Amino acid sequence: MVSFLFWSALYGAWYALTTGRGKWTMLNQTLRGHYHMWTILTIIGLYAVTPILRPAVADRRIARYILALGIGVTFVCGQALTVLQSLPLPHADIIASAASLYGQLNPYRALTPVVYFVLGHELSANPPGHRARRLILMCGALGIIATFALTQWHSRITGGTSSAFYETTSVTVLMSAVAAFELFRIAGRRLSAHPAACRVVTRLSVCSFGVYLAHPFLLERLIERFPAFPAGALPLWLTIPLASVCIYAAAFALCALIRKIPAAGKYIV
Repeated sequence: MVSFLFWSALYGAWYALTTGRGKWTMLNQTLRGHYHMWTILTIIGLYAVTPILRPAVADRRIARYILALGIGVTFVCGQALTVLQSLPLPHADIIASAASLYGQLNPYRALTPVVYFVLGHELSANPPGHRARRLILMCGALGIIATFALTQWHSRITGGTSSAFYETTSVTVLMSAVAAFELFRIAGRRLSAHPAACRVVTRLSVCSFGVYLAHPFLLERLIERFPAFPAGALPLWLTIPLASVCIYAAAFALCALIRKIPAAGKYIV
């Protein structure tokens, strides 16, 4: 919570100063939080319900029930209705009514982070076997490709940039997230045999939370300086990775300095 208040106040103060607004605007922005800080509030919520979830997921049958219901209702049904509403099918009004009913009946939509939380625990406590791991990685690659393809398709239909297939409730995002989780789990296990690599990863990990909190501030200053970003003299395939590395390095350096603040540094980042 200290991190949220510090960074939210920082972003709020900058917004108030640059727009010529007063203290009430700063307070409003601080309470609302910057656009990327929803993750901190989500983490706080997950910590709050962990004592309830812990005994539930101790029984693997209950954990699987939570996952089956959550994935089926929130991810699969929601995505299917999105696709159906995008197709030129007869009786579109009935499909729209069904989507409205689904939205009112779906208790899991607000609990999507809980599904990811329980799924992460299940994958850690019961690692998949070799065949299951290969299937997960294949599905992850398919999920990345499908996210791009479906986003392009849905954007053309809606006449604007669609986020339906790269939101946290997207089936393709879930597939990619599970594969990424498994890849990092495998990499972590292999790195544990190399002390030097472990020290590097540990050092990077210590500042990863702070890098996430600080990077939008640096990105926004970059866009202010270069309004056409990421378009420029260099091609996009080079500009975006290069800018990402530079922003990460700057955010890492900033967080490393903040962590040196006596007593308070570790709570801020």
